[in-house]
Amino acid sequence: SRLSFGLTRCLLVVRRCGGAQEVNVLDGSSNPQASRDVVDRLLARIEGTNRGISASLAEKAEIDDLISKVEGFAQNRNYLRDGTAFGRYEVVYVGASSSRVANPAGGRWRGRVGRFLFHDRGLHQHLLQEGEDEGSSSEEGAASKGLVAVNSVRVALLGLLPITVVLRGGFYQLDQAEREKVVADRQVDGGLSQNAVRANFDAPRIAIGSCGSGGLLGLGRLLPPLRLSVGPRSTVVLDAPYVDERIRIGKGASGIRFVFARTSAPEADAWRRAVAGPPLR
Repeated sequence: SRLSFGLTRCLLVVRRCGGAQEVNVLDGSSNPQASRDVVDRLLARIEGTNRGISASLAEKAEIDDLISKVEGFAQNRNYLRDGTAFGRYEVVYVGASSSRVANPAGGRWRGRVGRFLFHDRGLHQHLLQEGEDEGSSSEEGAASKGLVAVNSVRVALLGLLPITVVLRGGFYQLDQAEREKVVADRQVDGGLSQNAVRANFDAPRIAIGSCGSGGLLGLGRLLPPLRLSVGPRSTVVLDAPYVDERIRIGKGASGIRFVFARTSAPEADAWRRAVAGPPLR
């Protein structure tokens, strides 16, 4: 998979008590086989739950327990510093108690009415480094340098008209004082790890029409989508208490857990066409 993004599967040697312990940079812990087994169970349990929306309370409890076990393998790793956290991810699970009106990943597009009118075509969140964001434009241009977070929702109105919604902006890692303030202000259960970041998103960009190479009669490559800029800027805090070569566990300031799966699917980059040109004024 290209999701290693050129990172070689090198070994990081951690010295403890005079001995040496090998930790794979793209594995989440010093016990990679054990963590892989639990991640296997987690992904199998998530499958078929419509990103968590159709999971029963009992299933959510089981998934939450598996997520907690996965987080236990983190070994206080700084996944941003060693580069493991960066990559393209599909949102495969959102641990929200209800998605009647809206969902923490996808907003009202993923609420009950939204799901009825707008059929799910893809839900992604990427953490990109400078250079991986090339080819897209921003009104201020600030998000095109440094670290960039991208939230992308792809739907189709009544299954026919493609719509892509993109939140894109720079992010930075929170220091201890900032994490403590967020935890105190939001009463975050379990606190935040050193991998917590704050993302400052530009106004949402909405692209109506195909953002891929297909579309009706294959015209997606020829006809640009109608691009709009709608809504205010926003700021969110997201933690990454565990990351490995397959998944990233996310935790919002509200305490809700997310599971993101690395992906190399072309649809993961559909957001680029949505923001490649200026929005309609």
